[in-house]
Amino acid sequence: AAACGDPGRAGPDRRGAPQPTPVTRRDRAAAPLDEEGYVGVLVPRDAYEVASPLATKIQRFLVKLGDPVDKGTTLAVLDDREPRERLALARSELHESEAAVRQAVIERDAARARLAREQQALRSGIVAAAEVEAVAADAAKAASLVERAAAEAEKRRETVKQLEQRLSDTTLVSPIAGKVALRYLEEGARVQEGQSVIRVIRSDELFVKFAIPAADARRITAGDPIELRLVERHLVARGVVKRVAP
Repeated sequence: AAACGDPGRAGPDRRGAPQPTPVTRRDRAAAPLDEEGYVGVLVPRDAYEVASPLATKIQRFLVKLGDPVDKGTTLAVLDDREPRERLALARSELHESEAAVRQAVIERDAARARLAREQQALRSGIVAAAEVEAVAADAAKAASLVERAAAEAEKRRETVKQLEQRLSDTTLVSPIAGKVALRYLEEGARVQEGQSVIRVIRSDELFVKFAIPAADARRITAGDPIELRLVERHLVARGVVKRVAP
């Protein structure tokens, strides 16, 4: 809730002003608050934004505004066609990378075998040392190609794993037991990764948030009893001030 002031009235000049004298409970009791009180709003203690884990469309909602839900209740289902297509492409790229790794291993093993033969020939005095060094360089290069291909395959394997996880997250569920407070989008709408789709609030505990003028700030402190009046429903309740913000 926000307090409203007079837009044409300048604020007081506080430069050099003395610090206010603390007011005791007895002083506050002697200065009753305005009979009209303050306007406040009911706020849920806990509110959770259920977001989409991927960019896609909302296929359908399974809950309406105000519906009570349990923890784990399915709230909405996302369209999984796009993530399935991305997953199929990623798996194809992974297969290519794994084939590249196998080919690189074959070439590395062949280079190592050739190096072993050349080293044996060098010991027998059949070839020169320079030839062996060249073959050794080829073997080292072949080994590095295996490492590079294996790293690329691991990267694509991790991509496939992430896409599989996202595909399993196309069903949005409630993280708490509560009520559906808001639906940000409609069925068929496009949703971005991380965008909120539904808000769920814990309905078993509410609190009132209200603003007070600066002149009345010293009259209210944590622990004070207050009366709450819900005007539209003609309800009256008792409460206690839990916290006063600066």
